[in-house]
Amino acid sequence: MNYVKLDTELHREGFSFRANLKIESRVTGIFGPSGSGKTTFMHLLAGLQKPDKGTIEICNEQFVNSDTRTFIPAHRRGVGYVFQEGRLFPHLNVIQNLRYGWKKNTHSKAYFDEIIDLLELRDLLHSHPAQLSGGQKQRVAIGRALMSNARLLLLDEPFTALDVSLKKQVIGLLNRMIRHLNIPVIIVSHDLKDLLMLTQQIILIKNGVPEAPASYLELINNRKLLNFNGWVTNYYNIIDGTIRKNLPEKGITQVNTGTGGPILHIECDACIFEVNDPVKISIRGADVALSLAPFKDISIQNQLPGTIESVFQHRSHLVCIVNCGIRIISRITIDSGANLKLEAGKPVYCLIKSLAIETYL
Repeated sequence: MNYVKLDTELHREGFSFRANLKIESRVTGIFGPSGSGKTTFMHLLAGLQKPDKGTIEICNEQFVNSDTRTFIPAHRRGVGYVFQEGRLFPHLNVIQNLRYGWKKNTHSKAYFDEIIDLLELRDLLHSHPAQLSGGQKQRVAIGRALMSNARLLLLDEPFTALDVSLKKQVIGLLNRMIRHLNIPVIIVSHDLKDLLMLTQQIILIKNGVPEAPASYLELINNRKLLNFNGWVTNYYNIIDGTIRKNLPEKGITQVNTGTGGPILHIECDACIFEVNDPVKISIRGADVALSLAPFKDISIQNQLPGTIESVFQHRSHLVCIVNCGIRIISRITIDSGANLKLEAGKPVYCLIKSLAIETYL
């Protein structure tokens, strides 16, 4: 399904925006430097800006067509927009803010309760925005957008005001919401890792021109992300999994990574996970070592056999993509690659410390 289709242009003094693309993934990230056109992209979808020419379709319904002079205003598009500062009504409490969005909702009262529980807002319903933390305000803003009968949800820098622990909490809540609700989501962030924890595809945008959506692995393989404004300082492995077993006496939790994928051992985080819980795992490429054989006398328990699919030099390091049943990106030095004589097709082991793995519910 084409969730979004743009073929449009907008010109302002000192800036031009040109887009011709389709968005077919349910969760898409927009990534680019300041001034590249990320907010313009979102405003065009929301109806907050009118393009000079072209067409915009959302969920197979045309909202803009310059040839027929069609322009559906923002309040009739069914697009939920969450700004980076939340923009809650300060004189209304949480439930009143949510009900403001609910006015035109055609869903049942059960949906209202579902969103409240999904975003863990029930204990906050009678609080005012001044009494809420940054993370709580963002959850309320997201809830209000969903209450408005949204057919598309836009999140503009939703984590900017959050510290690391709050950010992890909100990312976990958003992932549960995305799994549970069948609506497309587009997220803008300057933090690549945040986007990868939530999205299926990434749109790179620079100088007002967004590129076609692609997966993170595609953007690494074709070097587009690596050469994108020098932004890449690390590589991330984002893996979907389910909890297999908790072994608190050993301090580890086992995670299944899908059919044909390896079982990963992660730190048992006070047993906050239940068996079969869906999780997302993040591993930095710099935390993945490579060897030509497994080790017995070593503390690293994740020793994943695989085959190198590609290896290439980027600046002063090597990027290796290894198929271990799941694809793992490793960043190593040029010297290490030369010593191991790494090349495509060579069998290797990916060595990953359990404590180097971040896990999000």
